[in-house]
Amino acid sequence: MKNIFLVMLSMFNFAVGNQRTLEIPSYFGGNPLRVEIDGQGKVRVLSYPLQWDSSLSIIQFSNVGIFKDLSKDTCRIVESYAQKYQDPLYPPLAKERIREVLRMTNPAIIQLEVAHSFQSNQILAAVREQLNELGLSPTTLSLENPIEWQHIEFGLELSEKAISRWVGRIKQLDAMWGELFAETIRRTGSATGELAALDLLCDLAHGNAVITVRLRGNQLNSSKKRLLVPMASGKKLLEDLRHVHEPFYPGVERNEFGRNRIVATQIVLKSLGKQGIEVENSADLFLLVERLTEPRLGTPITFSDPELTDALMVMEKGDLSFEAHSTITLTVEGNPQ
Repeated sequence: MKNIFLVMLSMFNFAVGNQRTLEIPSYFGGNPLRVEIDGQGKVRVLSYPLQWDSSLSIIQFSNVGIFKDLSKDTCRIVESYAQKYQDPLYPPLAKERIREVLRMTNPAIIQLEVAHSFQSNQILAAVREQLNELGLSPTTLSLENPIEWQHIEFGLELSEKAISRWVGRIKQLDAMWGELFAETIRRTGSATGELAALDLLCDLAHGNAVITVRLRGNQLNSSKKRLLVPMASGKKLLEDLRHVHEPFYPGVERNEFGRNRIVATQIVLKSLGKQGIEVENSADLFLLVERLTEPRLGTPITFSDPELTDALMVMEKGDLSFEAHSTITLTVEGNPQ
């Protein structure tokens, strides 16, 4: 379900040096976006929020399971299963079947939106939209102090009424969030994946469970930049990507984007090894693959030399570390009560 936010421009004034200050309410999950823009289109966020609300939505349930939605009837059945599971007199084999139904064979495809609004392209798009409404159309905008997330940590809190407690194995439930989603959210701010935990989804829908996220990172410094790899190496990487023996998938079908990114990562690693070049860390490797492939298809991009230079250029970490927290709320159409 799409959330529609009414974005209103509340303040736009001129400051010293032809700088403009812009505020967009409720941009960061209930918190405003406040930026300063100079005459060259350089945008600086004046204050990033330290806490905000995130969302979890169910796209669909897998075709392999017996449950197709998270309705009131579904959660009533899930609760009855969980009650039987905690009954010491219930047969062990029947209990194992219940655990399979709740935690294995009925996965839901979910969408997590945690820090997508922190992405530079999202911030600049919001700023450009408001400037256009004012009749101003800057040719270029650049974000001078973006956030680079370095560590994402999930936490699970259950109330005493949570039916997940009856099924148990809470540490596994807690750990799976980080295992499934942390790295993707660190890089992109959002994630889609399969979650097999019907009891937990019902607890989230009824307010008997809360997912928290702790995010740590740095504000980058636009005045300090470096190349991920030398230009000559970047050209060689593109050449190897374009002349792969097994072609990339078109990228339009489900999972083809992910497969293309895996193929591209393998090619980049092999090419770097042949060139005797080492990237600084795994984050740089992921970023290098992202910069050289299409954001939606995962296929190689064709660059001019200036475009390749821009693609390989990254900001250095600033001196300002950043830590924030978010609470994830499950939104379900026809939420069971």
